[in-house]
Amino acid sequence: MNYVLIESFCALAKRLNFTKAAADIFITQPSLSRNIVMLENELGFQLFHRSKHAVALTDLGKQFLPYAEAIKAANDKAALFAAAISKNAQSAIMKEVRIGVATFQFTKFLPALISYMSAEMPDIRFSVTDGLQDDIFQQLKENELDIILTEGHSLGDKKGLDTLLISRNLMKLVVPVGHPATMVNGPIPLSTLQWYGQPLLTIDTTIHRIVKEQAPALEVKQMHASTQALSLIEAGLGFSICQEGMRRIYPPTVVFLDLEEDLYMEATIAWIKDANAPAWRDKFLHKLSVFVEHYNTNDTFSEE
Repeated sequence: MNYVLIESFCALAKRLNFTKAAADIFITQPSLSRNIVMLENELGFQLFHRSKHAVALTDLGKQFLPYAEAIKAANDKAALFAAAISKNAQSAIMKEVRIGVATFQFTKFLPALISYMSAEMPDIRFSVTDGLQDDIFQQLKENELDIILTEGHSLGDKKGLDTLLISRNLMKLVVPVGHPATMVNGPIPLSTLQWYGQPLLTIDTTIHRIVKEQAPALEVKQMHASTQALSLIEAGLGFSICQEGMRRIYPPTVVFLDLEEDLYMEATIAWIKDANAPAWRDKFLHKLSVFVEHYNTNDTFSEE
């Protein structure tokens, strides 16, 4: 039996007025009239007495009304059930972790992380945004990202942030071919960098501070990304201190030299603290810490 016809009958039985009943179910009055006639034809008996001034249920209409209301109530419950299922399914889809990546140093780490987490929590999907260090940190603060992978940021002292150390990478002095530093035998002391008359190009605020303590006369220029310094180094307009792993992408026109002091750049995962976060987020962060713990040991990423 057509639900639209049942709905029309119940609305008219309640209002006993075609205009008001049609408005209740958001159809026109002629449509309501046609629906009542179609239902009466289907049932084989009249449901309403109609006159110019009044509408009333027939005896058979009164007897049929409880059945019609039961049909309507069952349909309404089914619709609510379907809506709840749809909402739950949508909630599952909405379990998305938005990752910001500030450097290509994570080209191996990130795919391994997503592969592991997808297997451990298949109801979560991932999206990845790359950008400059400052940009993705700003997106994290504005809740446009859930976690960021970054190097060179001193995030441990940032209020409202939780961090997880991925690795500490040994730093090297990077100079163009033919630079005077390449003529030095042995590691280069930080204190001698100010002798070269060129600025140090760095993205790491911690390195910036350490170098200025050792070589106060040295000009230090803050870069947004290591790649920004590359063209300046190639042109002989400066030198840099960056992690050993960068060697594989730098051109043969630059040289990596050992420093006398052991300097490290920290690779870090950071996220905003949120006491009201859903329970699945705590589970995700726990598994994230398990992955990081085993990543550098080539473990199978299995938990005890």
